[in-house]
Amino acid sequence: MKTLYSDLRVELRKLIVQAPTHAPKTPHPHKDGTGNAPRIREKSVLIGLTVLGTARVSGGLGEWQIDSTYSFSPVSGLINLHAINSIQPAPHQAAYDALRASLNNVFGLGSGGVGGIQPGEARAVDSTQTRL
Repeated sequence: MKTLYSDLRVELRKLIVQAPTHAPKTPHPHKDGTGNAPRIREKSVLIGLTVLGTARVSGGLGEWQIDSTYSFSPVSGLINLHAINSIQPAPHQAAYDALRASLNNVFGLGSGGVGGIQPGEARAVDSTQTRL
């Protein structure tokens, strides 16, 4: 990220602690003689982050919203699973848009895309008209 973007910063959007509402027993070999550990200790944290930065090539602002879940071991309390739930917009789309904007500037197309269409914009086309 630091290669493609400068002035990176991370903002915390959301923090939710998730724990089971009831405490059924689940098998676990490290607990008491019965091999059961209370499930009440199985917790996870949902974290929502916003990452912002300035693209080094085009100078445009990049922004992503990342939601991740961290699950903790009921025995040690350490993180045993990190799952990335979503990244919006998709990282490859931001890189593609930055490359397109840079090429548009190099070839003198200005701020508009080919035919004046902006990235992500859709236009209706009348296919009944013939071109000369």
